[in-house]
Amino acid sequence: MAESTEATSRRRWAMAMPALLGTVAMFAASACGPTDRANNAANSNPGPDRAPPPAAGRGEARRLASATGFDRPDAIAYDSVTDRYFVSNTSLAVGAAPAHGFISRITSDGVIDSLHFIQFGRGGATLRTPMGIRVRADTLWVLDIDALEGFDTRSGAFRRRIDFSELKPGTVNDFDWGPDGAIYVTDMGGAWTPSGPEMPRKPMRILKISPAGSLTVALESPALAAPSGTTWDRLEQRFILAPFGGAWIQEWRIGQPIVEPVVKGPTKRFGRFDGVEVAPDGRVFITNWGAGSVYQLTNGALTPVIVGLDAAADVALDTRRGYLAVCDFHANKVEIWMIASPAA
Repeated sequence: MAESTEATSRRRWAMAMPALLGTVAMFAASACGPTDRANNAANSNPGPDRAPPPAAGRGEARRLASATGFDRPDAIAYDSVTDRYFVSNTSLAVGAAPAHGFISRITSDGVIDSLHFIQFGRGGATLRTPMGIRVRADTLWVLDIDALEGFDTRSGAFRRRIDFSELKPGTVNDFDWGPDGAIYVTDMGGAWTPSGPEMPRKPMRILKISPAGSLTVALESPALAAPSGTTWDRLEQRFILAPFGGAWIQEWRIGQPIVEPVVKGPTKRFGRFDGVEVAPDGRVFITNWGAGSVYQLTNGALTPVIVGLDAAADVALDTRRGYLAVCDFHANKVEIWMIASPAA
């Protein structure tokens, strides 16, 4: 989504969002291979900042590491088998040429051990503007403009591409698997021109890719309010939706024709929710660009646990240690935080 094509920058989307929200509300009524740590240190990664600042927010969170040197990081995923994080870099900035995105790999303690682990044009990868990213077994799946691409989590080798361009997506952003084995993709409905984003005249939808590969629209509704992040909540048997253009975090149950409100966001920050992750104990972590924060949703209450970020884009949970990793899109960094447990 570079600015000269339909792959326009998420940053431009965020800048134009105040004008878009009125419409949404109306509807709702580098070809290097994997590198070692030394090479990365000599390249663009100064290493993690391990000096934790005072606790942030109300959740007694403490920053453990901050890795820099990314290029518009939009999404992050953790793989417990390799004990690594993977970060999608959209490579989008105002005035930039068409994006050639890439995937970075980070150690669990916040060191970039391969800045260009997977890159546009190398080994079959056609990443243009990689957005949502998730690990399934030993495959890293990356969402692009109109396709999903799968890569080996250890080598970065290309494995498979699922093209869903026939569904004519507007602006896809995130995805997850349902209990039926299908992949569900959020489509924010944005329309793009060479000069930037227009009003969201395309429908806001949830797209479905069945295990057999058939493509359908699972839900189309103006009530979706530009759905950005999504994740499957196993305990509640629902998809949680983080709307970029709506005040309420939402839920959707497979097969239902409607979405339901879960909780209203900060009253001074209309919309701009983005990443979402569910912990094994049922806690939900949701990022908000406008507030520069990560919120924790428990028992119907939304509480900030990490604050002070520039543009909190996505969040991933280290399931071995219980740490959270957060992408800061505008600051080109990823931070790792320790969050208090529910009993703390």
